[in-house]
Amino acid sequence: MFNIKMGDVTVKYKEFEALKNISCTLEQGKVYGLIGRNGAGKTTLLSVLSGFMEPTTGSVEIKGKSLFENRELMPQISFVYETDYSEEYEPTLRYFEFAKRYRPKFNLEYAKELAARFKLPLDKPIKELSSGMQSAFNVTLGLASRSNVTILMKRIAVWMLQQENCFTKKY
Repeated sequence: MFNIKMGDVTVKYKEFEALKNISCTLEQGKVYGLIGRNGAGKTTLLSVLSGFMEPTTGSVEIKGKSLFENRELMPQISFVYETDYSEEYEPTLRYFEFAKRYRPKFNLEYAKELAARFKLPLDKPIKELSSGMQSAFNVTLGLASRSNVTILMKRIAVWMLQQENCFTKKY
């Protein structure tokens, strides 16, 4: 099982506690939602859960191994969030090919299928995509990674939910 276990996680930014003594287990095969006001620590929590941020105290483990910067575990987690692509000149397809090299389960054909479904152009530089198409690009990267865990930030998740029949197919 690929369960994520958090034990007494606290994250501090200098004197400010963004998270305080959080403990939970996220079980494989389930969908979770996270709701909270601005500044409540949602992004911090998701960054810790994805292994991108180390907690100040406490632990985040999968299969008894620490998640933070773990070369074995991190490629199995996709953290899909808003990204500034204003300096990205490569076309969408090039990014998918790049992801295939670094994500063990990345499915290039599935990425192309999702891109077609979302009407995402494969030959256009990412910086030239609208914000909606950049969200489609991010979702496609996350889902085609076929990771054990996929974490979607709010705007990305909302965009995905707005797509017709998004969850009624094999996505």
